[in-house]
Amino acid sequence: MPQDAPNHKRELVEAMLSAINSRDFDSLAELLDPEIEFRSVLGAADGEEVYTGMDGIRKWADNVDATWEDYQLELVDFRDAGDEQAVAVFRWTGRAKSSGVPLDTLTGQVLTWRDGKGSRNVVYSHPREAFEAVGLEQ
Repeated sequence: MPQDAPNHKRELVEAMLSAINSRDFDSLAELLDPEIEFRSVLGAADGEEVYTGMDGIRKWADNVDATWEDYQLELVDFRDAGDEQAVAVFRWTGRAKSSGVPLDTLTGQVLTWRDGKGSRNVVYSHPREAFEAVGLEQ
């Protein structure tokens, strides 16, 4: 990544976030490695521990959209974690379609890039776990 990598990484995360919130999979595909590996906390609850490639990302989004209304992600913290990694803290909000129960939680994600594209994203149920995974303090 270029010398201004922390800013570039944050810009990439914000672009990915915008694309996923709007379900703009064409734009998202331009930002992600074709073999992206996405490990989702919500997916694990549904028995899908790992989503692979854009087909996996679409499946994850379909599962989310089937369960949640008004589902949105918001970036609340971002930290560089070396040449090809960063930690992002996201606020997830929405409302369960079946029960109306609100979702408002924070997760930590360890994002990894390869050749300037997102290649791996591991979601942790608590931001502290993501920071610990890369040796940073929260």
